[in-house]
Amino acid sequence: MNKTVVLSAGLLAAATLLALAPAAEATSRTRVAKAAPAHAAKVAPAKPTSCPELNAVDPDADGVWTLREVKARAMAVFAKLNTDGDRTLELDELAGRLNKEQFAKVDVIKRKGIDRLEWLRMAKKLFWAANPDRDLSLECDEIASPAGRALAYVLR
Repeated sequence: MNKTVVLSAGLLAAATLLALAPAAEATSRTRVAKAAPAHAAKVAPAKPTSCPELNAVDPDADGVWTLREVKARAMAVFAKLNTDGDRTLELDELAGRLNKEQFAKVDVIKRKGIDRLEWLRMAKKLFWAANPDRDLSLECDEIASPAGRALAYVLR
């Protein structure tokens, strides 16, 4: 008799847990939207202050030119400039972006021309030269610096 009561109580507990589990699971997966406190002011997000030099190169117009955006731009410019499709940029394909001395400095491998990795390395070096605060983004004052203008000129 004692075993039957314990077994019945165990089955009842297990059935109760199984019945409650889907309800608990559903409430843990749903998010309840909380109302903002009454004292919270509704303020529009601030627009980043920007400048014409930055607006000309910033693809998402968020007021900064990030390293990721610079690398993407460098690869797009490389593809656009490589008119003969040989995976390298020769001096005549650069359309005045680099002079002979700069070209020789960027062309580390010294084969046929500047390959994609050399081009990307050059863009990153210019980015870091223009970014003295090392925050992974160029703001208006950094774009206006000589190194920032050089980067924007090469990647125009």
